[in-house]
This record gives sequence, structure tokens and C-alpha cells, in this order.
Amino acid sequence: MKSSRSSNQTPLRRVSSGALTQSHNSSVNQKNIVQHPLEFLTPALSDLSDELDGILSSTHQMVELDKALADFNHGFGSLLWALKLNAYCVNWPEAPTDESFNRVEELNARLQQSLAPPREPTPPPAEPEHNPADETYRTQQEEEVVPQPPPKIQPKTKPKVVSVQLRKKREAFVDSVIESLPLEYRGSQPALRSAMSSVLHALMRHQCTTPEDNGIRVPDVVKQPDLP
Repeated sequence: MKSSRSSNQTPLRRVSSGALTQSHNSSVNQKNIVQHPLEFLTPALSDLSDELDGILSSTHQMVELDKALADFNHGFGSLLWALKLNAYCVNWPEAPTDESFNRVEELNARLQQSLAPPREPTPPPAEPEHNPADETYRTQQEEEVVPQPPPKIQPKTKPKVVSVQLRKKREAFVDSVIESLPLEYRGSQPALRSAMSSVLHALMRHQCTTPEDNGIRVPDVVKQPDLP
């Protein structure tokens, strides 16, 4: 009796060498396409590397600072030790010396000079009084008084009669001059206009009476002029 076989009796298909190469290339391409699961950590790791470089440089600076502080402490400790040793070696006098007493006397003298009131200036020596009785060789004579001539009285010049036409010309000229002056002389203040008119009339009258043109004094202008 023949035993029955449960396995498949279909013969295996022969695989060619080209098929193996193609399957290998396809697996390699699939590996290249698929990313590594830790690839997202790449930017974070680069930032971490930069920070570690900064920490390393800061650590080096801290080490250098520690060395500088150690050198300073050593030098400052040496200074304190030298000062302490100098204090034990130098003898400081505790009692005042003669120089100290002399200095105190000088200070007291300066203080008294500053507090003393200022001295008044000494008056000049008085001259001896002149006594006429001591001069026996002189005779007292009355001094001759020279009579001074009386001051010459200048005769007053009679005012020249001004014609009506000349008076009108003067008034027109005075009005034209006053109109060129500021506003207070032109009518806002009648007192100023009247005073300026009097001054101008006096100047014109003096020019007519004194043809030599020797000027006019201020008192002659200030005094009340003769009314026309």
C-alpha cells in the first residue's frame, strides 16, 4: 500500500541571478527612502553642540579669573603682613616732643593775631600852629583892597518887528517840521507840540537876529520866549 504524502508535490521554481540582483537593489532603495527614526534630533543636537562650546569658553574664563583672584589675594596678604611687621619694628613715640610744644606756641600766636582787632592807621604828625605874635620882625599892615570894576551890563536888544508874511512862513515851516516828528509831537500831546513849536521859533528868531551864526545857548532856548 502506497503512503500518501501531505506535502505539495509541485516542483520549486528556479530563481534566476537577475532576479536576485533586482530584489537586492529594490531593498536598498527602500532603505534609502525610509528616514532614520532619530533623524529629528539633528537640529537639537547641533544647538546643543553650540551651547556646549559656549559653556566651555565660559569655564575657561572662570578658571582664568580664579587664577587672577588668587594672585591678588596672595599680593594683598603680603602687603598686610608687611604692614604688620613694620608696626612691630618701628618705634612710635607716645609722649609729645619739643617740636610738638613749639608748634602749639606758633598756633596760639597765629590764633591771637587773627582774633585781635585791626589796628587803626596812625595819624600824621601835627604841624606846629602858626602864631603871628611870634613873628616880631613883621608888621601887620592892612591889605589894600583893589576895587573891581562893576560888571558891564549889556543893553537889551529890542526884538525885531517880524512882518506878518514872515511870521506865516515861520509857522508853516514849524508845522512841517512837527509833522515829521513822532505821534506825541503831532497832536496826541498838545504840551509837547507847544514846547517843540516854541523851541523852533526861538531858533529861527536867533538865526534872523544874529547873522554871524554863532549858535544859541541852552538857557536861552529853555527860558520863556517872547510871544509874537
